[in-house]
Amino acid sequence: MVHVKHRVIRAPIPATRDPFINTPLIRVFPDSTTGAERFWTSTWNSNEGTTAVLIDEHGGHEIHRFKPPHFGFYSAVAVDADTLWLCGDLSRVVRYTPGSRKLEVFDTGAPSALVFNGMIHDRPTGKLMAMAYTGGVPHAFTFDIRKRKAVFSGPTRTPGLYMRCSHSVGDGTWASVQHLPGQELLYWDPRTDRFEGHTLTPTMDSENVVATTYFLLRQRIPGVEGWCVYVPTLGWFELRRRRFVKAGPRPEREMTWMGRWKGFAFGVANVERAVATVGLWDLKTGKVREVCRISDCPLQNVNFTRSGAVVSVSLYGQFARHDLLTGQLQSSRVLDADARGSIDCMTRVGGDRVLGTTFITQRFWTLNLRSGRGDDLGRAAPGVGEIMKLCKVGTRVYMAAYTGSELVEYDPARSARFPENPRVVATPKDAMRPVAMIPVGRFVFYASNAPYGRLGCTLTRYDTRTGEARTRQDPSPNLAIRSLAYDARAKRLVAGTTVEADCGSAKPRARTVRVLTIDPGTLEVVQSASLPEGVHTVTVVCAIGGGRWMCLASGGAGGSRLFDVSLRKLAVPAESAWRALPAGLGAMAPTRSPGIVVAGAREGIQLWDLRTLTFVRSLTGKDGAHTHFHVDGDDVIYNDRSTVTLLEGCLRGL
Repeated sequence: MVHVKHRVIRAPIPATRDPFINTPLIRVFPDSTTGAERFWTSTWNSNEGTTAVLIDEHGGHEIHRFKPPHFGFYSAVAVDADTLWLCGDLSRVVRYTPGSRKLEVFDTGAPSALVFNGMIHDRPTGKLMAMAYTGGVPHAFTFDIRKRKAVFSGPTRTPGLYMRCSHSVGDGTWASVQHLPGQELLYWDPRTDRFEGHTLTPTMDSENVVATTYFLLRQRIPGVEGWCVYVPTLGWFELRRRRFVKAGPRPEREMTWMGRWKGFAFGVANVERAVATVGLWDLKTGKVREVCRISDCPLQNVNFTRSGAVVSVSLYGQFARHDLLTGQLQSSRVLDADARGSIDCMTRVGGDRVLGTTFITQRFWTLNLRSGRGDDLGRAAPGVGEIMKLCKVGTRVYMAAYTGSELVEYDPARSARFPENPRVVATPKDAMRPVAMIPVGRFVFYASNAPYGRLGCTLTRYDTRTGEARTRQDPSPNLAIRSLAYDARAKRLVAGTTVEADCGSAKPRARTVRVLTIDPGTLEVVQSASLPEGVHTVTVVCAIGGGRWMCLASGGAGGSRLFDVSLRKLAVPAESAWRALPAGLGAMAPTRSPGIVVAGAREGIQLWDLRTLTFVRSLTGKDGAHTHFHVDGDDVIYNDRSTVTLLEGCLRGL
């Protein structure tokens, strides 16, 4: 093995538009001077920290920036005109004073987990309550904002994984809307911190264009006791008696109904991906009239004023105000939301240029490493989410997007202008998150997880010459493909699988994971070999020569362990023959040399020979700080929080 001297080039990560994603446009107290209605929302940035905006109905606004570890605040409640309580991580809550920009952080006693919107503030007791899925069971905390201390932390023992919105029942208790695998109300008594679940539907379509996880319209119905909330497609639900009632108006067309305005209900639906369709429901006649459409706007990003205006802050930070009756655009402002985001994917696109995609936003960028100039190229794909996998075929770049698993083609030689370039070339059905991708000749193969709450996956083959896309649903039932490779001699795809649903959002049904070989023409499984029970994921890491492949078993009592299989007769060796993964090794990517991988380690980025489990050499030396690395032919590209580094030619001679 020859150690070839390589070139090291560095340049700053380009800034792109941070996404206002998953955070509703929350009504807060009016401006104390002007009386204008005000709203609060924030971005997600797991690299530099979140950006928030306090904006009034006319577009007047203040930008508030928070440093790590405050990457986002999906939940927020206003307790007075200058006090917000914020939560993005279940382990802590933040008291924030916008006027002085004072930030105080308090421990909740709960484990760390991502909190979505819906945190409750109960004024009589002065308590906050939020819950989140911690990987085992949903966990909740309650926090006394007067005493500034946690009161309760523990499991809720209810099936709903994710918190979405909440309502006062009217008897001193609250009902929080939970979702996945179905729809559920989690009842909370703030006086006793007692929790009780009530299932509305055991299963649901998590990708419905009408967000049936948000029940935001609440009113009293004659002849019915207490408050009722409207559940899209299911009707009116009486919160206190916990039952659906036949009384009450119904719309001719469903939306996510967000509140009342005079004799109307105001609603939003994403009929097109990331396009908010705003509607008014006449509560007397049931007629629904479309008012306007707002581009790049999830339905959570829309609210309305008591004076009769639709206000929105789009995914990319554009404020708009439309007349609620006519839909006329009355005001538009662009907010300062540029920041360096966390990187998902990178690849070279000719010369000294690198293309990158950022976490939880569909935007992408290019960076000239020689000049240091970076350009935000805007949208790479429809919908919301991010580009999670990419590869090159010839000079074209193919990118697969979460949350619809669309495949797009980008030609770096032409100007970027979605939806022309990149353009969508495949839209597999029942696919959500792309998790594995490999180019084989003129074909692109990629595997995508099923939507939240469901097991399985979709395998897609795209022919870059003919433009034909072919898919195979659940090649191995109840398992999801998490890694893909190709054996040129056997002319077979090699795949590793998991028993898990995406983000653990459904209980596994399969008892064992499998290594698969797949016919690239038909996408059918040719061979299948099971691993012992207890292993939850098997990853195909690299070829080691002679038709043999190294695999990594994760989960189980033995931890992460390596074993190899032969494609001549696919069989998993006995566990006694498996070898422990060296301590400190993380992500691994194959090189062109059999058995040699690039690996992330505590000391930096290294080369390892998995055939003998021996260290080959370090690629980064003392400059080992990195958050991601990407193997691109003979090159390795990696980044820290501020810089992209290219190790050009570092893999030559392997």
